[in-house]
Amino acid sequence: MTRDDDLTRAEFRALAAEHRVIQVTCKVQADGKTPLSAYRKLAANRPSTFLLVSAENGRSWSRWSFIGAGSPAALTVRDGRAVWLGEVREGAPSGGDPLQALTSTLQLLATPARPGLPPLSGGMVGFFAYDLVRVSCRRMAVYLSRVRMLCSRASKYRRGCRCRDLRWPGER
Repeated sequence: MTRDDDLTRAEFRALAAEHRVIQVTCKVQADGKTPLSAYRKLAANRPSTFLLVSAENGRSWSRWSFIGAGSPAALTVRDGRAVWLGEVREGAPSGGDPLQALTSTLQLLATPARPGLPPLSGGMVGFFAYDLVRVSCRRMAVYLSRVRMLCSRASKYRRGCRCRDLRWPGER
């Protein structure tokens, strides 16, 4: 495996001075791997994982593939109210309107845009697909079990693999 880290310690510190969460990436050789085989290895049958494949405006499938695993916390909806599970970060909204909690959480955990990286660096992947539908369409709640997917680690495939990990300044 080859490594190609794209962020120096000094660059990390500069970003950390202005942002609460920083995405750290490294490029690894992924010959012979598919997004599905990588997902199976990273997910390792753990809960709260996902594989998200994107399309490029009808031109091709798999423009990017994102794999999420190892989430430290998750925002979910119970009885119409926002509830956190796992290791909740200081300042995370809880107990109120799910849409407001989502908006506040996305602002709280926003990562700075970085050239050459895809638009998804982590976030509320499962919330939109599962938990939010419970708020807007109560009849669906019967069919949906609790789904928690705040992505802290994601991989992108596009002629190789760029692995990323979201880091909080001061965390090792």
